Amino acid sequence: MRIKLGLTILFVVFLSACRSLVPVMDINNTNFPTGHTLEEVENAIINGASVKGWQMRKVEPGKMRGQLNMRGKHQAVIDIFYTKDYYSIKYVNSMGLKYENGKIHPNYNRWIHNLRYAITNQLNR
Repeated sequence: MRIKLGLTILFVVFLSACRSLVPVMDINNTNFPTGHTLEEVENAIINGASVKGWQMRKVEPGKMRGQLNMRGKHQAVIDIFYTKDYYSIKYVNSMGLKYENGKIHPNYNRWIHNLRYAITNQLNR
């Protein structure tokens, strides 16, 4: 009886530690509030990303590459495409997030959601 109980507890702990993977969340053509310049959009992306721990670098006009490093063992890399009217966030690659066939650890989507909110928040200031 004790062995069955011990194995059951061990199995439940194992299952709770193994979160299932979720589809990668990309942000497609999210509109900005009107009336902003391209420079204001770039600054909102850089500042919003910085607030959430992302390191951004401009790759070319209308495109930035972002990288987030978490606890030295997880990394996410994204591209942000933007105009003065809209932006998109696209997954590029990751480390330690179990990416497989378009699915990834749920934390990645949470980080992208938080990034989107931070960018929008910067533009609404």
